[in-house]
Amino acid sequence: MKRFVRPLVLMVAVGVLGGCGQSDKDLAALDRPALTKMAEQGDPRAQTLLGEKYMANGATESDYKQAFAWTRKAAEQGNAQAQTNLGSMYDVGIGVEQDRKQAVPWIRKAADQGYAKAQFALGQKYYHGVGVAKDYQQTLDWYHKAAEQGHLDALMSIGMMYANGEGVPQDAQQAISWFNKAVEKGDVEVLNQLITMYRVGYRIPKDLEQAAVWARMAADQGDAFGQSILGEMYANGEGVRPDLKQAISWIRKAAEQGARSAQYQLGVMYLKGRGIPQDYLQAYAWISVAVANGYNEYEAADGYKTDYAIRSRELAAARLTPRLLTEAQALSHRYFKDYPPKK
Repeated sequence: MKRFVRPLVLMVAVGVLGGCGQSDKDLAALDRPALTKMAEQGDPRAQTLLGEKYMANGATESDYKQAFAWTRKAAEQGNAQAQTNLGSMYDVGIGVEQDRKQAVPWIRKAADQGYAKAQFALGQKYYHGVGVAKDYQQTLDWYHKAAEQGHLDALMSIGMMYANGEGVPQDAQQAISWFNKAVEKGDVEVLNQLITMYRVGYRIPKDLEQAAVWARMAADQGDAFGQSILGEMYANGEGVRPDLKQAISWIRKAAEQGARSAQYQLGVMYLKGRGIPQDYLQAYAWISVAVANGYNEYEAADGYKTDYAIRSRELAAARLTPRLLTEAQALSHRYFKDYPPKK
């Protein structure tokens, strides 16, 4: 899963930089020489953006030093984004020797200006005890300041603190309340994160019923991951009453959106006749398209790893006559064209 808490690295957010004159969008479109000219004239927005351009992919050690120098100039002029960036650079040692204690004052300067990303970053510092003493109360104070501005990671983090009883009494309903705020602010990816967190107990107590609630919300929005997981949960009776009809319905929706794990699951259900009439031709076709779309499932056996998806397809093929196998192969080609993998 994709984690909701982003690491404390350079956080670029063009459009929140202060100043006047050219718009931030126009500045962001300028090339390095044009930005350099403005930066040399003392424009803190240009200095900040120039530092970020030096941080682009493929940057050399010399580029990092330039990034640090320009970012520091902007930070010293009070630019909150630059101050946050500078703190991040000290934190990980980009263009300067790593100094996590030195990172904190710069991040705090930006946080004191009301800059939400810095407020969240400072909360993270207190949560992990990096550069400052660990302090859950300070963590919550700064998370709340960021959350009041709609900062998604802050909303999620407060929810997790309630879920785990960190700095506050453990309260599952309060956790869900904060997670709901994040869902309202974010997109379906937030729901996907919550599904996984509650289903496997990742960093919060496991709760299959609540995982099913999140999965239903995502599935109802047409999200393939949510549909696939909801189908699996109905198939296995995880947090919901077992219902193979519902399982097939949701897994098929996800499979037809190109979710390769759902394509494989649908093929296996056809192979076993589970919740659906046994059909080796359909089993072969769906498993084949899942494999073609990059699905792999390995099963350890006697120290060896076998591609179980390939084995399942071979089992289906063994039950087909040569003529039906040809039909199954043609159908798999059609499915591959009609249901390409999710990007």
